[in-house]
Amino acid sequence: MIYKKIEIKEMEHFWSLLNALDAETNFMMYEPNERKQHMDIQELKTDIYHSVIHGNDFLQIAKVDNKIVGYLRAERGEFHRNFHTAYIVVGVLNEYQEKGIGTACGMS
Repeated sequence: MIYKKIEIKEMEHFWSLLNALDAETNFMMYEPNERKQHMDIQELKTDIYHSVIHGNDFLQIAKVDNKIVGYLRAERGEFHRNFHTAYIVVGVLNEYQEKGIGTACGMS
């Protein structure tokens, strides 16, 4: 198991993870195929580049055998009054749940 910050070259795999999570759970924000109606992979790359790599947000992925199986993202408030807050999302593929991946993602 590897926990690390995401790199732009991993965006296609991350996009696949997000869409897989949308399809297999009722706990994520998007319903199956809804994400594709609101953004595409290029918009995701731009968002991650500006908000995570060169911004104040946090995104860490969990990899097993070079496959992204989970992630933790914290999106910081963008205004002066809520800059100290964060919107936190944890997603782990069903087959990798109950193994401590989501917990470890936030601890490493």
